[in-house]
Amino acid sequence: MCTGSPSTADLIGTLMTGWAGPHSGMARELVLRWGRHLGATVDIPEESDSCCFVTHLTDVYLGGLDSPPCLLIYDDERAATGLRDLLQRATRENRLAIVLAVSKRSPDITRQALPPDRVVVLDAAALVEIMESPEPLAILKQHVRSQIPRRRLIPFQILLPVSGSMFFGRSEILDQLLYRPQASFAIAGPGGIGKSSILAQYRHLLQRQRDPRIHRLVSISLKGVQAGLNDAPVRHVAMALNPSSRTYYETTAKDLTRILQQQSARLGGPLDLLIDEVDEVCQTGLFATLGEAAKQGHCRLVLCGRGVLLRLMLSPNSALAQRVQLLRPEPLPAEIARDLVLKPLGDLGFRVTSEDEVLAGILQLTGRLPHLLQFFLGKVANCCIDNKTEVISPEDVDTVTWDFESARFFTAPLREIQQKECARLALLLIEEMESGASIPEICRLAARHGLQLSEWEAFEMCSDLLINNVLAWSHGACFRIANGALVSYASRLGLVSGGKPAPESAAGSAAHRHGSPTK
Repeated sequence: MCTGSPSTADLIGTLMTGWAGPHSGMARELVLRWGRHLGATVDIPEESDSCCFVTHLTDVYLGGLDSPPCLLIYDDERAATGLRDLLQRATRENRLAIVLAVSKRSPDITRQALPPDRVVVLDAAALVEIMESPEPLAILKQHVRSQIPRRRLIPFQILLPVSGSMFFGRSEILDQLLYRPQASFAIAGPGGIGKSSILAQYRHLLQRQRDPRIHRLVSISLKGVQAGLNDAPVRHVAMALNPSSRTYYETTAKDLTRILQQQSARLGGPLDLLIDEVDEVCQTGLFATLGEAAKQGHCRLVLCGRGVLLRLMLSPNSALAQRVQLLRPEPLPAEIARDLVLKPLGDLGFRVTSEDEVLAGILQLTGRLPHLLQFFLGKVANCCIDNKTEVISPEDVDTVTWDFESARFFTAPLREIQQKECARLALLLIEEMESGASIPEICRLAARHGLQLSEWEAFEMCSDLLINNVLAWSHGACFRIANGALVSYASRLGLVSGGKPAPESAAGSAAHRHGSPTK
């Protein structure tokens, strides 16, 4: 480490001189200042000379920039190797790369070596500007937008779990996972509401906090595992625990407790098993075995699933329900949903006019459900890029609302309902339920339209509609329509008319028949 405390500009100027000797101490000092000034954590590998590092940015809502790999170049002779390694890492992690190109030739070397749409190049002048600014993140975002195509920076997506800055809300569930390490949980809810994202964010937080549990954490997806095949779910879990052991191919349910006991003893504590997509197998012997292992302290379970898991947890006869606590993701609070709308759009460089009107329309349409917000905001951002506009207005929101793809996406829950009477009840509720309704009220509403249901039958149907994203749970033991889009589309597409639903379960056929509505 160099003596004294030179200014950042002097430090960068010294690194630009191209001294023949090593500069690792000065480079490390610059990297640490970079992190402190941005309010970020930097990870520098122990074997690194501080040239390669990762910046964990906060309050940055741009695609690929939550934890970008970075490279500091102060020696042109060593640039080629560092740039090659940087590109490989950025590609593998699907992130943008940041190069602090301090030496005189390094900006040109970087631009020649790396794809221009995958790397942000900050030369010495840009680096000084960022690190001497009272608002360094704002300046960094300006440089990012000036170099990277805006469409690549769109952070909204529904195909993969979200983490980092784009993970909004769910603090109450994360607190349970983080601060009750001996309790097991089942996270049950509709598809797309963010269960897998909660697991990804939990892992991310353990890594960021350097929690020792990260070394005992095992993530397992049971999607596609066939419960009907003898011990297939058990073998799948066993192989996830130790992929190198061939003997686990022959594992039975009787062996799994012993395996979990051995692994927890080897790792110095109970395993943290994050098991996703459990619906197909959560009624098999696998979960009786896992529940017993959790009771004995060999593991802690965090299970994610939809309707089957929810029913299992609500069943008084389920052994799993007695050992695992149910957590149910709810729609985002209004203030958090507002941030999910405004912060990423602002980072993309868009300005929202008639902000209150735009926000009210988006939050009402999506019901503040994270996956609907992510889908809709991605459509809005792409629409504005297509139209070459920097301003988002209520008219843009309306245009995206009645886009054909939006209509198909928002009405998908209606098309997925299998039972005829359940689909009929869904349309009745969409037509007539103005706010929340209790089960007795729902029974009376259904009876007025000739659909006779016991309270238990109504509750079962409403539970199905909850899992299908048609209904949401409201306070006071009530159900409500999950989002305003279902009401708007059902009316515009002709699924309901004059207080009566379209015949039978016409959701899918009506959507197909009417096609894309026009404004």
